[in-house]
Amino acid sequence: MTPLAPPLALAYLATLSSELVAAAILGPGGETLAGDAGLGEQAAAALRGVPEGEVVRLPGAAPRGYAVRSAGHGAAAAVGARALGAVVEHDLLAVLAELEAARA
Repeated sequence: MTPLAPPLALAYLATLSSELVAAAILGPGGETLAGDAGLGEQAAAALRGVPEGEVVRLPGAAPRGYAVRSAGHGAAAAVGARALGAVVEHDLLAVLAELEAARA
């Protein structure tokens, strides 16, 4: 696995889904490191108190949004209606794995 910096992780996430509307990569404190700041703020709020690796839905993200966090990062995606939720969740977890590899 090749470690990615947040801007590259964001670009990688964009390659995984043609339905991606917006995305954000978060730092350990919930700050937006790359991507859509509004989505990042929404994701940071939704992820507070959520266990690492648990994907949460983001209400109001157009038309569907997902977020997940690890010990050192978070990732969020707003996707179109045709995106498959399980695939989006898998993609977010894959991006987090790449980011965590960069921390090791």
